[in-house]
Amino acid sequence: METTKPSKYTTRRRFCRAMAGLALGGPLLASCQLPTDFETPDFRIINVQLLPGGLFEQRLLLSLRIINPNDFALDIDGANMNLQLNGQAFGRGVSDQRVTVPRLGEGQMDFTVSTGLLEVVQQVMTLAERDSLDYKITGTAFLSGLSRRSVPYEIEGRFGLRDSQGGQPNLVPL
Repeated sequence: METTKPSKYTTRRRFCRAMAGLALGGPLLASCQLPTDFETPDFRIINVQLLPGGLFEQRLLLSLRIINPNDFALDIDGANMNLQLNGQAFGRGVSDQRVTVPRLGEGQMDFTVSTGLLEVVQQVMTLAERDSLDYKITGTAFLSGLSRRSVPYEIEGRFGLRDSQGGQPNLVPL
């Protein structure tokens, strides 16, 4: 088998294309970096729904509002989360939703959260002794683009479970 050497013209053309790619790619890659004055977006719970599940696995649809305080849009193409209730691990969730949160604007992302029978039983036993439900959500939102940057987030709060007279359960943010 005989191999042929590329001509000087072909080699020079490949070299020029590679240099042009580097010259154009540098600014393109730099534009994918987050600015130094980047502010982490705020995440807030806006809805929780029970999804069909079984005896050993319960599923929730948890919706979060994303508030972008930055002067540029955020293109989010997925996120994950860990949910704690009353200081105990309760469930994990993911979302493969693509959301563009406009500059100084808001967006919404839905997560499917799975939890097990043991975690539910532990919370039911804990809630019998408490007047509130403390929650903490930690996770990572993934920004689209060549740099594949990620943004960690954390949400903490408390819901009151009873009205002021100790009557019926009443989920009210405290």
